[in-house]
Formats: sequence, C-alpha cells, structure tokens
Amino acid sequence: MTGILATENESLLHCMLPSLWIYHELLTEPGVAVGSSDRLFSLRTHMISDTAAVDGNPDDTIDLSPYKGDKVLQLNYKGLKNLPTVLTETEDFTHITNLYLKRNCLTTLPQGISLLQNLVVLYLHSNKLAALPNTIGDLSNLECLDVGANCLTCLPASIGRLAKLTSLKLAYNMVTHLPKSIGNLHQLVNLEAMNNRLRSLPLELFDCMNLEMLSVDSNQLHAIPRQICKLSRLKEISATGNNIVMLPQGMGASENLKSIFVDCNCYLSVLPIDLLKRHIGFYSETSNKSLPLPWEIRLVGNLTDACVPTLLELAMRCTHRVLTQTADVHYLEELPQMLVPLLSTPTAKCYKCQCSVFTMAFPMVFQSQLQGNSVYLLGLCCSVKCLRQCMFIINLPLVYPTLENLCLAVAII
Repeated sequence: MTGILATENESLLHCMLPSLWIYHELLTEPGVAVGSSDRLFSLRTHMISDTAAVDGNPDDTIDLSPYKGDKVLQLNYKGLKNLPTVLTETEDFTHITNLYLKRNCLTTLPQGISLLQNLVVLYLHSNKLAALPNTIGDLSNLECLDVGANCLTCLPASIGRLAKLTSLKLAYNMVTHLPKSIGNLHQLVNLEAMNNRLRSLPLELFDCMNLEMLSVDSNQLHAIPRQICKLSRLKEISATGNNIVMLPQGMGASENLKSIFVDCNCYLSVLPIDLLKRHIGFYSETSNKSLPLPWEIRLVGNLTDACVPTLLELAMRCTHRVLTQTADVHYLEELPQMLVPLLSTPTAKCYKCQCSVFTMAFPMVFQSQLQGNSVYLLGLCCSVKCLRQCMFIINLPLVYPTLENLCLAVAII
C-alpha cells in the first residue's frame, strides 16, 4: 500500500509542477516592481484561473458560436474536463488552424479530434492527459504539437503519421520510451523531451534528418547513440542531468552543431576531442581515473610497429568504403545483419586522416581546461602512423600514451 501511495503522490506532484512554474514566472515578471498593485492583481487573476483549472468546469458545454468564423480558438484556463463536443462531433469548427487548451483538466482527448483536419497548432500544455488517441495521427496538417506538463507515459505509434510536424514538445511528463515511428517525422526540427523517464533513444529518431534542436535533459539516459552523427543539420543538443557515460566520437564532425550541454552527468569523465571548438556545457565531479572507450572498440592498438589492425577491422573499412560509393542498398542484404548498423555508422573517424574506425583503434587522451575545469579529451586514430603524428600536432598536454606505457594497450580500458 505504501508503494502505491508513493506512486500516486509522485504523479500528482509531477502534474502540479507547471503551476509552481507559472507562479514563479509571475513573481519574476520583468518591468513590474515586487509588491506593486499590478503584480498583485496579475497574481490574483491567475490564481482564480488556476482554481478553476484544478476544480474543473462543471459545465463543459461552452458556447463557441461567437467564434465560428475564427481560425484561432483560445480555450486556455477554462477548467475543461472534456473537449467541447461541438469540436469533435460536428463539422462546425473543422476550419480552425490553431487550438489552444492550456491549463485545463483534460484527462483524455476524444477519437473525434481527427475531424479537425486543418489544425496546424495543437497546444495542450498543463493538463492531466494520461494518453493520446491513435486518431491524433490523422491530423495531416499538424505542424506543432505541445503536450508538455501532462501525465503521459508513452506516445501512440500513430504519431509517426504526422508528416508535416516540425515541433514536438513533451517535456514534464513520465514518458519511458519514444515510439520507433518517430523516425517517420522527416520534417521534425525541434524535439523537447526534458524531464521524462527515458532510458534510451530509439535509433529511428536519427532518421529525422531535419532535426535542429534536441532537448532530453533530466531523463535516465545512459548513452547518446553514435547515429546522432547522421543529423547534419543539428544545431544544439542538451542532455544535462542524465547518466551518460560517454559521447559519440563523431559528434563534432558537423559544422552546424554549435552547442552541446551535458552538465551533471556524474559518469561522464571524457569528451570527444573534436568538441573542444564547440560551445560546451560540461561539469562533472567524477573522481574516476579510468577513462572509457566506445563499447564498439574490442581491441586497442599501441605504439609498437608490430601492432596492426585486425583482419575484421580491415574488411569493415573496405566494405564501408564501397558502401559509401554506391547507391545500391542491396549490398547490405548480403552482409551479416549484426554488422550492418556498425557499417552504416562507424564508431569514429580517425582524427588525422578521417578514415573510418570500427572495432579497433589507437586511442590518445589529452588534458585541457573547459570553463575553468580540467577535462579529458579522447581521440581515436586508425594506425600507429596517424597516432604518432597527432601526438605532436595537437598542442595539449598528453595523458595517454605516455613514455612509461608506450607498448601498453590497457591503460584506458
């Protein structure tokens, strides 16, 4: 019983968080002095609206006839427990393009929401939605969907049918996973999924080639998949407050990626060296001196001339080179399926010659300063030759390999 009560209280607190933020915004509103009559009136007005939103409007049959000709329908702060039936059971409002329903008491949306075929913006922030109907995928003109600050635990697979969707906001929910169909949102530009319960990101997400902003702060992520390197238009990624152990080596390859925020990931102790020229938010108090390598790396090279790439590594490099030079995807069908994801997106690029690296690499670790804090930077090379050249052309203190372990290959595993 205690466990059940704890879960219910947690869900209630989760749904109350947006209210606390609204009061905070009112109290810190710029241009109004603290204690002024304007501020007190504003606060009182919103408190009355909030009371209605919490208690619920006992009469959901709001008269919408004065707004029949409007394309933008504002129903914020009405205390609605249900969507007015005139919207979802008649064709009187099928012309509306923007529907705003912020701070109501909606727990579900009717299947008839699909009648609103001209909707471009659907704003459902700060309700009590526990699920979205499958018919939401029928809103073929929808471009912006905001379901932030609700009680959602998942999204329907039909979300992938929203072919025109450019902005998806679902922050402050309890979502545990994103559907694979999200990869069908080829026009998606902005995804906000902060403060949820995501433990991983689906690889299909990185088929959204127009994605520019990705926010996944305060989740339970252990890794950012290397497939993120496919997003050539990505400008900013924010993944603070997770459990991330390491970042993909190729993240800094795109010139468009300007900002990376990965503060408060207690297990993150090393950054890819090519991120140093980006705007990075990184701070970690970890005392762990063991710097991890990408899990795909099975063998570590060293500085002896006898150390050469394995046959598997050489074969994968050659195969990848062929695949990048042909448009025929049938080659992938003839390869072992367990190798296809790795061949499609290599573990890293050699820091010196940009050759693809898969299961064997020659690592190097440098130390630098970032925002006044010491940070380790990891780079991977494809051969002894490239490693030796990088050791001298990078003007940073070298941590590995050092003189005392020139021939060792286990120093940072």
